[in-house]
Amino acid sequence: MPSNTNLNRLTLIKGTLDAKKESLKDAATKNFKTQCLVGEGGFGRVYKGRLESTNQGVAFKKLDRNGFQGNKEFLVEVLMLSLVFYFTIPI
Repeated sequence: MPSNTNLNRLTLIKGTLDAKKESLKDAATKNFKTQCLVGEGGFGRVYKGRLESTNQGVAFKKLDRNGFQGNKEFLVEVLMLSLVFYFTIPI
């Protein structure tokens, strides 16, 4: 678990991110079907998809409310993943 100082720093970094919201129906995850599942973690499962508007491959994490980790850990994970500039998800 990062210190509060690190968590605050990550929160500041968040303001520099270029993010775009899309509805899940546009994500083409096929309603989170098993064939789109690429991984599983403490917060839930990760699914691959493709945005219809840009034909861009994406990954979505479907949160499990009964997950093993808390809100701060989730925030840190999301912020750290948002710093990744490029990675490949086979579609």
